[in-house]
Amino acid sequence: MEENESPVFRLLRKDEIPQLVRLMEDTNTSINGVCSGRLNYTICQDALLNKQVVALVSSMKGRITGYVLAVIDRALYWRNFTLRHPFMAIVVGALKIINKLAKKNKKIPSCISLPKEVSDGPSGRTWRESTPQIAKILNIGVSGDFRGKGVGKNLYNNLFRLLANRGLKRIDANISFDNLASIRLHISTGWRIEKTGSNLFATIDIMDK
Repeated sequence: MEENESPVFRLLRKDEIPQLVRLMEDTNTSINGVCSGRLNYTICQDALLNKQVVALVSSMKGRITGYVLAVIDRALYWRNFTLRHPFMAIVVGALKIINKLAKKNKKIPSCISLPKEVSDGPSGRTWRESTPQIAKILNIGVSGDFRGKGVGKNLYNNLFRLLANRGLKRIDANISFDNLASIRLHISTGWRIEKTGSNLFATIDIMDK
């Protein structure tokens, strides 16, 4: 990246959907525990048509270098998703059940060394909570050759401002315990992270961001 080049952070445009879907596939994006190119495409389309979905991208010279997807009032959104896309909802639901069964008895291994910022105590908040003032991160990803350049941090900071301006108060995210890069990103952008069974739960208040 040349010194005079800087990425632009903005909402996804319609013509960029195919490019973003490819990047999501390259970064092994999982939404609701499901890896599906068709689901990714549908979510991106929803971001253009549905105010409950936010797709913020980092763009440089016409190339998407990173993205963050968030959904507002998660429970309501997925209920409506089922009505709009019944066949896909059945497939996603079946895959979610399979994934849940596979993880049912899994716990974070005691031998895993997590950063000291990860809390053992509960915050009193959960992923299941859903209101119009709470957003959930579906995924955040950065193109391989742009990692370590602050793209993820800037995506989150821009998302905080955007959602706070819409009146939201809080954002939650799930993080895999072995994804140290994601753990560090959430720590550096001010999230509270705690252990919850087989993964990590992160939460942040955004009204003052």
